[in-house]
Amino acid sequence: MKEIEKTIQSLSHQEALRWAVSCSENVLCYYHGTQLDDLKEILDSALLWLDGNLSVPEARQLAFKAHAIARDAPDAPSIKVARSVGHAAATVHVKDHAIHAATYALKAITDETQLIEEKRWQMNRAFKFI
Repeated sequence: MKEIEKTIQSLSHQEALRWAVSCSENVLCYYHGTQLDDLKEILDSALLWLDGNLSVPEARQLAFKAHAIARDAPDAPSIKVARSVGHAAATVHVKDHAIHAATYALKAITDETQLIEEKRWQMNRAFKFI
């Protein structure tokens, strides 16, 4: 993760948010709970900050909601996906949460081949913002 951390540090706060949200969106398929629509709404809502239509306190509440969903998730991959979404939303508050969104996204994947592909996808996605 060291290489990607350096890459993310070079992104603007807005670019880091877009990247974090995309990392979370990319693993939503691993969520098996009943609140998938809520997680999607949290990600969509977090992006409203880019246009000034979401305050930092509102984004923090979104992050708290995602972490509450994680506590109720039915299995380990679902927990990790919800945590990823929580950190993506928290990126509005603190840019450094972006890397945690990506890390939790990776933790949701149990298949080694898919994990390698996801790591590659995350890095390629980050480079699109540079």
